[in-house]
Amino acid sequence: MRSLFAGLMSGTSVDAIDAVLLDLSTPDRPQAVAHTSRSWPGRLRRELLNVQQAGSAARLGDIARLDASVASQFGLVIEQLIQRSGCSARDIVAIGSHGQTVFHQPDGESGNSLQIGDPNRLAALTGIPVVGDFRRADIAAGGQGAPLASGFHRVLWQNAERDCAVVNLGGIANVTWLGRSAQISGFDTGPANALMDAWIECNQHRQFDTDGAWAGTGRCIDTLVQDLLADPFFALSPPKSTGKDYFNLPWLEARLQPAWRPEDVQRSLLELTCRSVAASIAGVAGDAALIILCGGGAKNALLRTRLGELLANHQLRDSGELGWPCDWIEAAAFAWLAYRRWHGLSGNVEEVTGASRPKTLGGLYLP
Repeated sequence: MRSLFAGLMSGTSVDAIDAVLLDLSTPDRPQAVAHTSRSWPGRLRRELLNVQQAGSAARLGDIARLDASVASQFGLVIEQLIQRSGCSARDIVAIGSHGQTVFHQPDGESGNSLQIGDPNRLAALTGIPVVGDFRRADIAAGGQGAPLASGFHRVLWQNAERDCAVVNLGGIANVTWLGRSAQISGFDTGPANALMDAWIECNQHRQFDTDGAWAGTGRCIDTLVQDLLADPFFALSPPKSTGKDYFNLPWLEARLQPAWRPEDVQRSLLELTCRSVAASIAGVAGDAALIILCGGGAKNALLRTRLGELLANHQLRDSGELGWPCDWIEAAAFAWLAYRRWHGLSGNVEEVTGASRPKTLGGLYLP
């Protein structure tokens, strides 16, 4: 009998909602049953981006209203996933819903992280139990609450015969280091697509730069890249995590000069992503490690080419080449985390988040 768990993920780029149905009958060999994706309605996406950028200044009424709207979109995606899989809602044990991050500042006594998409409403809409609010249990134990996919990366790719780094290129980039002697570490490296997406939308009214085509028409402004890399976040030692309430358009615009061409700024933002990721890998990996790329940025041809140049001593592969398409990994990770919560197992990796102890992540919300 199959043990089916669904995972829902909408990253900081707010480009789409991804859902994966996993068969976890054999937990150390997860099998993907189905995947689907749904774009955000334009107006709702703009409202979510505005709340992200507002950070702690966002209005409570706006967040509460969006909490319900996001849950309704999640319900549509689960309906779509069920239709695509040929299963019924009764076949799914639980949904792991990461939610849409609108605030992430985990440090200090009042550190917190907020993901919206009311799991109570989602459970009522789908008739399926929901596991949600994954990050805050880790933060309560002194952790960063992110990144949380590292444990799933370990299940998929840790190998006693070679070192490996998994690089997720979402709105924010993060790396999981998997050593051949069972070592594991991980952290956010900084922006991946977040600034590039925001800049092209501001200048060309497009949500993202397909294959880095617009960036490819520009020239890197090295002084800008150096200025951006001088931000204190990049010098922080792990554990560390970040979000779009930190790396956003105001953060970028404070460092721009009027004479710079927009396409040159875009090329420089791509360079920022590549250099910060490459420097992070250099800090944890020796030569000849396998680098697995996933997330939306893995489909950006120029970004991948530039990363290949900076990481020439390593072997770069797209996660799709290893049987897991790059858009599936994060959603699948939250299906796996829902399985862990359902069975009372810890979901965080203390070496990654910095938590003081293993924690069972997420609350359980019944229909």
